Amino acid sequence: MLSTVTALVQESATFCGFLFGGAVFGTLAYVFAPQIRRSVLNEDESGFRKAKRPVYYDEGLEKTRQTLNAK
Repeated sequence: MLSTVTALVQESATFCGFLFGGAVFGTLAYVFAPQIRRSVLNEDESGFRKAKRPVYYDEGLEKTRQTLNAK
């Protein structure tokens, strides 16, 4: 009888822990979802995508630089 009660208490504790963890992580996901979405999609506060940075390194530019340095 005592083992049955102990097993029942452990099952209810597991279930309560599952519910409590779901509530905590669900709340955190709800609160931080906009920030996570903006960082993943590279958006600003208004929902528009940020401009990509220009690429300054190029193989042709590197060869030109080496040629000019050699002269």
